[in-house]
Amino acid sequence: MKWLLNVALSALFWMVCGATLIQAQTQNHYVQQVQQAATTLTLTSTKNPSNIGDGTAAIVQLSGTGPINPTGTVTFSAVQAGVVGTLTAATATVPLDGTGKASWAFDLSPGTYQLFATYNGDADYNRIDAIPISQEVIGPADFNLTLDLGTLIVKQGGTWTGSLTATATNNFQGVITLSCDGGSAVGVKCLAGQPIQMDASGVCHFPVALTTTANAVNTLPASFLLFFSGFGLSKKKNRLKKLYPFALLSLLLLVAGCTAVRYQQTDGTSRGNYKLAFVGQSGSLSHAVTVVVTVQ
Repeated sequence: MKWLLNVALSALFWMVCGATLIQAQTQNHYVQQVQQAATTLTLTSTKNPSNIGDGTAAIVQLSGTGPINPTGTVTFSAVQAGVVGTLTAATATVPLDGTGKASWAFDLSPGTYQLFATYNGDADYNRIDAIPISQEVIGPADFNLTLDLGTLIVKQGGTWTGSLTATATNNFQGVITLSCDGGSAVGVKCLAGQPIQMDASGVCHFPVALTTTANAVNTLPASFLLFFSGFGLSKKKNRLKKLYPFALLSLLLLVAGCTAVRYQQTDGTSRGNYKLAFVGQSGSLSHAVTVVVTVQ
């Protein structure tokens, strides 16, 4: 009887306690919450200040803390500083590439702007705004060409030297090639040192030169004059009066020890004024300086 009582008590215990344990196990469950990962967004400009229409771009670099690369789009916008209200001057939405980069080549009128960029997020990464940057847009890059002050007079047979100065405007940084036009009659040439890269100072100098040719001075042997005179006398005696001075001159030159007579041949650069054009070229930009040089 005792053992039967023990069996009955054990059965009662498992009926009560076992049911409670099973109920507790079925009521315990876990909730797994998955959050989007954080990102870092950096905004830069390829050129600042930039020239209008030069293709300058705003670039963002997005990096995520998760094991996969972020995807989705970035929205760029530009707001002009100093303008009442918050009117957006331009905006664009650009997809990210495989490295987390996106770029926007903006076309803005001259002025100062605030550039903004927002990553719009995806299933794994949160939306985030980049720190805005200031962007200055100036007019088109160009240069001016001027002739340095100095005399524009050169002696026949001499060389005129001068200098042309190119000055950058709106941050021009190109290469300028100088040529000369209209001076072929006097032999214009540009000296070494071109093409020239505009340096950071925004000023570069071109040395230029104009060369002229002197009249040639040739010599005629005095014996030739004497021969010419004698030849004339042997042919026609009636020319004696006309040829006598030449013969006498030749004789005097021979007695004096002069064996040649100098005479001037006018085949050099003609005296007068010459209009010249110096042209500076850089890509589609071209500027000319016209000068008048006097040859005396």
